Amino acid sequence: MHNDYLETFPDFPCSYEMYRKCISAENISFTKLGEEQCEVCLVYYNSHDSKTCRLSKENVNPDEQPQTTDAQCNACLRWKNHIERVRKARRLYRHDADTNWSDYNDYSVRSADLQKVMMIPRMPGCKTAAFTSRVVAFNETFAVMGKHSKVKRKHLAVAWHEATAGRKAQEIASAYVKALKYDRISKHIIYWLDNCAAQNKNWCLFTLLACMVNSQDIEADDIVLRYFETGHTFMSADSVHHGIEDLIRKQPGGNIYDFSDLCDVFRQSNSGNVEVLAMNHTDFYDFKGEQSLSKLKQKGRPQLADMVEVKFVRGSRSLFFKTEFEYSYTEFDFLKKTFRLNVTDALLRDGPRGIPTAKKTAIVSKLIPLMPSSRHTLWNDIATSDESADLVESFE
Repeated sequence: MHNDYLETFPDFPCSYEMYRKCISAENISFTKLGEEQCEVCLVYYNSHDSKTCRLSKENVNPDEQPQTTDAQCNACLRWKNHIERVRKARRLYRHDADTNWSDYNDYSVRSADLQKVMMIPRMPGCKTAAFTSRVVAFNETFAVMGKHSKVKRKHLAVAWHEATAGRKAQEIASAYVKALKYDRISKHIIYWLDNCAAQNKNWCLFTLLACMVNSQDIEADDIVLRYFETGHTFMSADSVHHGIEDLIRKQPGGNIYDFSDLCDVFRQSNSGNVEVLAMNHTDFYDFKGEQSLSKLKQKGRPQLADMVEVKFVRGSRSLFFKTEFEYSYTEFDFLKKTFRLNVTDALLRDGPRGIPTAKKTAIVSKLIPLMPSSRHTLWNDIATSDESADLVESFE
């Protein structure tokens, strides 16, 4: 920043120390954007030798036209392409985040992300809780982007726990349905997402969105998903998560005894600007990808990994996608010919997913005595199923 200042205002030089003091006086703090580290950048910085990055003349193929004036090693080219994609995504994201969407009341623009693992009950002052297998809680956040002075929009916390459902593709897709129905009167819906294939970029979700945009459950004319470059995904949803985690730490004793307590924290966080949409087992549907395998085998078909933006339009079965944000949309009819565009009413399971009996027994015997009596109901009544895997193992 200091170097940028010197270049921008050469007639008003300032020492680094004076610049630092001025920034500190404005009470401006600095932090890394989220906890995620980009593996592409880490590999490049830790493995790349800048002294030998340029190919020697004898290694350059004279029959090939170099892409740049000076031939560069493959690592340099891959990293520069990666950073260019990062900048393009961030530039468009900033445009969406700075837009006053109150002038476009029929738009709902959000960033969506699954919050990191939360365990309930949370009793940090009790050693017994630390050594007891607890229940995993989920929060798929749909955070508001841009300005909404005329129509006040709230962040959405679509929440459930492992006794209700897990976090497979169809369960995450069901959370999207909950959020879309909340914004059902919006004509245009835009979501910013990370590149996680299991959650945000898969044929199950794409099949669902093609059905939803053509259904009567919502009024949207189109649904757009925009993807960040992997490793550089900081978004408004992360800020909402930070607000939630900050309030959790401020709870009396840090204690969150049950799922209702956790939902209360969601509502109170971020200045009370969060709407909680609690999921029960009847909100999870048996969605699955209905992509045509024959179409996916066709030469030149689009790769999911290359898509940076996708769109679903009312009246069409197709997926419209971009591989660069500045490109025009390309249409791809990915669904089976026999598939009908309707959102299935088939539930994912007949009842709650349930937790292993041993886990419930441990919580009831070891932790319930440490809780207020008003918090005992959830744990005494929580569903069990020894066929359900213990999700803690997959997260730790």
